[in-house]
Amino acid sequence: MNNVAEVRLTLYAFISAIESDLRSLIRTNIIPFFQDSTYIKDENLLNNCKKTFSKDNPGLEPNKNYEMLVDYIYFQDAYKILFSNKEIIPENIFKTIKRLEPQLNSIIPIRNRVMHHRPLLSGDFSSVYTFAFDLIPQRNVEWTSTKSVLEKLENDPSIILTYNIPDVEKISNKVYHNLPMPDFDESGFIGRENDCESISKLILGTNRVVSIIGDGGVGKSALILKVAYDIIDLNENCPFDAIIWTSAKTTMLSANGILAIKDSINNFNSFVGDISSQFGTPSEDLKSNILDILEFMDQFNVLLIIDNLETIHDDEIKNFIREAQQKAKIAITSRLGLGELEYPRILEGFTERESAQLVREIARVRNSKILKQLSNKQLSEISSQLHYNPLALKWFINSVDIGKSPKEILNNKSDLLKFCLSNVYDKLTLNSKLVISTMLAARKPLNDAELNFITNLEPLELRKALNQLLTTTLIQRDFSSKIDISEPIYNVSDFAREFLVSEYPLDKDFIKGISEKRKQLLGGFEEAKRATTANEFNLYAFTIRTKNERVIARYLQEAMQLSKPETRDYIGALERIKSAKDIVPNYFEIYRVSAFIKAVKGDLLGAENDYKTALELEPSNARLLYFYAGFLLHQMEDTNDALKYAKKALDQNPNASDLKILYARCVGYLGDFEGAINILETMRGCTSDITAKDRKVSSTLIIDFYRRWAEDDISIKKDYNEAIAKLEKSFIIFDNSVSCSEIDFKILNCFANSFTYYLRCNRKNPIITKQDVHNKFKKYSSYLIQSDRFSLIKEQLLKYFEFDASKMSSVSSDRMVGMITNILLSKNYGFIENFNKETFFFHRGDLTNENDWEVMHTGLFIEFAPSENERGKVAHSIRLLPE
Repeated sequence: MNNVAEVRLTLYAFISAIESDLRSLIRTNIIPFFQDSTYIKDENLLNNCKKTFSKDNPGLEPNKNYEMLVDYIYFQDAYKILFSNKEIIPENIFKTIKRLEPQLNSIIPIRNRVMHHRPLLSGDFSSVYTFAFDLIPQRNVEWTSTKSVLEKLENDPSIILTYNIPDVEKISNKVYHNLPMPDFDESGFIGRENDCESISKLILGTNRVVSIIGDGGVGKSALILKVAYDIIDLNENCPFDAIIWTSAKTTMLSANGILAIKDSINNFNSFVGDISSQFGTPSEDLKSNILDILEFMDQFNVLLIIDNLETIHDDEIKNFIREAQQKAKIAITSRLGLGELEYPRILEGFTERESAQLVREIARVRNSKILKQLSNKQLSEISSQLHYNPLALKWFINSVDIGKSPKEILNNKSDLLKFCLSNVYDKLTLNSKLVISTMLAARKPLNDAELNFITNLEPLELRKALNQLLTTTLIQRDFSSKIDISEPIYNVSDFAREFLVSEYPLDKDFIKGISEKRKQLLGGFEEAKRATTANEFNLYAFTIRTKNERVIARYLQEAMQLSKPETRDYIGALERIKSAKDIVPNYFEIYRVSAFIKAVKGDLLGAENDYKTALELEPSNARLLYFYAGFLLHQMEDTNDALKYAKKALDQNPNASDLKILYARCVGYLGDFEGAINILETMRGCTSDITAKDRKVSSTLIIDFYRRWAEDDISIKKDYNEAIAKLEKSFIIFDNSVSCSEIDFKILNCFANSFTYYLRCNRKNPIITKQDVHNKFKKYSSYLIQSDRFSLIKEQLLKYFEFDASKMSSVSSDRMVGMITNILLSKNYGFIENFNKETFFFHRGDLTNENDWEVMHTGLFIEFAPSENERGKVAHSIRLLPE
């Protein structure tokens, strides 16, 4: 039995036979005891029987032909009459029927589905067949008709095709419809309870266009057909006067391949003609037919069902639906959605249990030994390989029936894949194909930002491509949530993956390109993570909470690289920023980096606006507050506001050295040098894990603040002693830095400023002896000479010492005084600079006293005789100046 119509006919034959046997019990055991129709005790039932009898037998009196009324008694009423005449019928017959009552009751809804051409449900066939088969051995009742049907089917199954189910629909149904007979009768309608309820609510609710979107063969048509019949069966509660069905299905899948459907609807003209044919003969004029349809929809409440919409390639279909949905409700099944016109409902494949149930039901109906022998584990594996697609499962069953082995079937699914997905893929735009190919090559789910980076599509173009793909079942969208931020991730569905790999294999270079892009993303994320771990207040450190933000971090890294001094591609940098904003507009790090780049570029007001936007998004982020406070301090010279934001940052992270340094800097720049120095000294003394960099910065600031404090002592208090004392403290800080090897260019310059001021203070108000000053200079000269301030120091030294008579008396007019600026002891030469900033080369052999070589060092004052040779200026007759 492999024709779905045979299942319904077989059910009709069995139910009719059981019904006939129940009538026979009435004729044999009840009617002989009556002289009229009073054996039918239910008045409504009796009136209905008489009415129907009179219609079929005009001129005959029902009361005089009461024994014939039994032919108008149907299934449930028949055994109710037996029960209502309990005192008449034999006890053994009564007990038998009474014992069978629960099973008889369970057959009533199946009978109604058969007689009223409603979709059969899973288990309908097996329930009726098993019940009929079990009736035969009953001893107390002769089930003659039922036994006869069983015998006929066993001897010649084709006899079932001689049966004809009476068309009671036209009599009993109040809703006009042209719904087709369900093509899933063989297994019955399986599962989908939630889907049926959901689709029914959507259609009966306020939605004008409802679409069921799914792969080919997933059961869209079966579902909408079941829902449509359920709506009709609402009877007086059905809101529709007519339900019009039109199908654009053009092909069908058989065990032998894909077959074209003759005279199928494949364009807009034939689509409109098919609908208008429900009201009469359609016109040859398209516009007239459309007007007729719309006029009909004006006059009646219509539900228009369009099956397999994706096969109609004419764009006019959208315009028609846009106009028709104002007058009627429309339900659509399609592999591609309509977008803004519809309320879409994605339909997925069966569950594992439903898939097994489908195979088991058909195996039972067809009595297939091969299918019956499949274990649950085998069924699970087969269903998985067929992606739980109902059509694919039926295709598998049909292929088994014609002699193919299950293994052979599963290894040759080309026709199945093409049938289910090819016309969907063919309709995609180039961008949509690029996006799904990217997902396929990535071999993992991707989010919006990842897709944007990898495909290089503009965000708007990417969104259009994703929207089109989401109207299909080619991709799946899920949501991952972290710290209350939800973002979608996309992946290729298993069914689509198998189809694309089989029919549209990707080029290896394309796959490698995608892999390289993904490596760049991963590398950028790892770089940001390392930077954040090393120092959360690094410019390249980022707060990254989602996968989208991971990708944006890469954009921001590229933007900062482009804005570096050696590149200064500010246009390119800000373009990367714009791309980042288009993808994740509410990510505060974008605006922080944008502000930094604009500040470097000189757009200070633009930078401030970006900082403020970032703070609106993330008002308590310590890193953001840190950078904004630094911007206010250094770029806008707004120390008061800088202090306010630095304090907010420090409140967020009280142990962060960077924040303490920034806060101390603000405090010091506002004139509270003692407070600033205390903050820095406390940090250096209490924080065991303070970095060398932070120690250098803090040392530089302390030295600077001691100098500024000394300047205040002199300019405000005229207290030279206190000023010198503070400068001496800055020397101690520098000594500590030297001993810890924590010297850099900034600390050298800062110390040089302090030393220069130290010389000025002693020159104006000598407190320290010249000898002590000279000794200090000798101590630090090797460091001071490396600073940018050395020329100022030399100037102060010249003014300070003035090379008094004791030193100048030994210097003749043809000799000069200078300072050793560089010396290479191992190579026996060095360089001298005089106070006119002229540089002279000298050799160890040019010393008047060779023993002086051992005490030579940078910063040492000497006298010499100048001369020149072919290489430049040189010094001769070099000797030390007297102390």
